[in-house]
Amino acid sequence: MNLFFVTKKSFVSCSTSLLMLLPLVSLAAEWSAEPSVSLKEEYNDNIHLTMVKHPSVTATTLSPSVKFNYATEISNVSGGATLSANKYSGEQGLDRVDQFYTLSSNYKTERSIFGLNANYTKSFASQYDNIATGSLIRRTDSNIAPSWIWSLSEKNALRLDYQLSQVKYDSGTDYKVNTATFSLIQQYTERDKLIFQTYNQKTDINSGVVKSDSYGLSGGVTHDFSETLSGSLTIGGYTVKTTTITGTQLCPSYSLGFNGSGFFIYCGQPLVTVFSTSESRNRGMSFDMSLNKQFETANLTAQYSRKLQPGDNTLVETDQATLILTDKWSPLVSGSISSFILRSRNKGGVLANNRRYYTVSPSLSWRLSESWVLDTGYRYERNEYEQTNFSASANSVFAQIKYDWPKFAISR
Repeated sequence: MNLFFVTKKSFVSCSTSLLMLLPLVSLAAEWSAEPSVSLKEEYNDNIHLTMVKHPSVTATTLSPSVKFNYATEISNVSGGATLSANKYSGEQGLDRVDQFYTLSSNYKTERSIFGLNANYTKSFASQYDNIATGSLIRRTDSNIAPSWIWSLSEKNALRLDYQLSQVKYDSGTDYKVNTATFSLIQQYTERDKLIFQTYNQKTDINSGVVKSDSYGLSGGVTHDFSETLSGSLTIGGYTVKTTTITGTQLCPSYSLGFNGSGFFIYCGQPLVTVFSTSESRNRGMSFDMSLNKQFETANLTAQYSRKLQPGDNTLVETDQATLILTDKWSPLVSGSISSFILRSRNKGGVLANNRRYYTVSPSLSWRLSESWVLDTGYRYERNEYEQTNFSASANSVFAQIKYDWPKFAISR
């Protein structure tokens, strides 16, 4: 069956279901929908990001999508759905359909704001921990995050957040993360906002093989230096307890055998797996800082963070730095360049998994008309490990044409 036909049929079904659910969420005064479709051609010389011999591939991607919004004076529900049908040449077995769904909602009362965000993604991802061989594996991400903000006064508020994140692979390390966060927010001055947080995070990796329980405290400030320059800084610390279950195969009893050339010892019964549990405790610092500068036609954003994340049967401390520069050269043409650096350290003591990852992505966008947009770009990425000689890099270029239908809206 044609892959693009399957995508179109699934997309229409999913989008219709989402829109039909809207009246159940909120009594809206206005609702709108913005459909679009894009066609993308991409060349990649190392799609698996592997160090072994590999072919270059060309991908054709057709992506229909829709954004919707449903709102009243006290509530809002918005979201979107995108299906991407990918057909590859140069290597077999890569054709696939990726799915992306998002939902965001809030409800306001006199002193409270209730929120609910959710997303679901089903796509393929590079298995970076297998850089020596390289592979693309099916990955499913689901996330739901309710929140509640209670206004104590004109300048002070309490916020309670809960987030459940789950990642599953067809063949890989699954994990689930539950996070509860309590925040105190104060509008200290017109330009300064103070935020104090405490959180508890429980992580389950590979169905209980690794479990962690972490607690953290942090304090931060956001400051508007001027009308065009703003920044934020958050510093905190955490303590984490990790429980790991390991299995060892043992022989219950050994026997003596003879094969004509001599005697030998062998296991006379089936092997028995004996499980053992070990615990470890770690402490660390967390950081999150950002800076945003608005120029006459350009915008510059820089961000750096350190946090604890699930890894391959262990917890990983990551440092991430992002730099994004966008510039609108004319009413129709704009350009951007983004760079990203990741350094991860295995908190479980497996040094071979410590790695660095880099990417640089310049791009160009040209609005051909009110409905048509042409995008082109280049991407370089590199992955390397600190304790081995394993490293790999990839180059890709793309061109994409996108059509946006006029916004469809109804008010009542």
